[in-house]
Amino acid sequence: MKKGCLAGLLCMLICIQTGFAQKKQPVAGGKVFIRMYLPGLIDPMDNNITAGFEYKLSPRWSVMMDAGLVFTSLYYNEYKSYRTSGYILRPGIRRYFSEQNKWFLEAQFHYKQVIYKVEDWVDRGMVNGVSAYEEFTTFHYRKNAAGINIIGGIKKNVGKRKKAFFEFYAGAGIRYKEEGAYHAPEDMRIRDSGIKRTFGGNIFPALPVGVRFVWRLN
Repeated sequence: MKKGCLAGLLCMLICIQTGFAQKKQPVAGGKVFIRMYLPGLIDPMDNNITAGFEYKLSPRWSVMMDAGLVFTSLYYNEYKSYRTSGYILRPGIRRYFSEQNKWFLEAQFHYKQVIYKVEDWVDRGMVNGVSAYEEFTTFHYRKNAAGINIIGGIKKNVGKRKKAFFEFYAGAGIRYKEEGAYHAPEDMRIRDSGIKRTFGGNIFPALPVGVRFVWRLN
């Protein structure tokens, strides 16, 4: 009877120890990860394909870099903006809260530039605020935005191999944005007040929220 009790107690201790060991296993081992920003593909304003990598410097610290291409946009559709091109750069540094690599805090630098090709009626030959003639023309309109984000998130396994993951995150940031007509003639006046003739900047808050698909390389 005593031997049976001792054997049962030993099995229980082994099971408890195994359970704790499993809990302490990292969610994402390895050093190099590639990742894709999924919401960019369905962004209703500036559709983009954004991907990048993460490199682990230590069990709790890593650096990363995301880069994206903007290929379509809903901005200025009323002006028959039939061509859009741009890019996104987002380097960052991450701190994991534990060696399990589950919860993290990340600081990012964000830069985005988009150029829209716009068709619209403009006033030309401006002298003292009076135009000499009207012209239906095509011109380029550029937006630049730079700023920083602080985000927190969680990394979740997909499957048992611990090769694939989803990252869910949310945070806050600040942006400085400049926009205006790009290489426009000096005597041209854009009629719509929503489109600026010369570059001007403003500061506004940002609330980054999203999900990434991550794949571990090694």
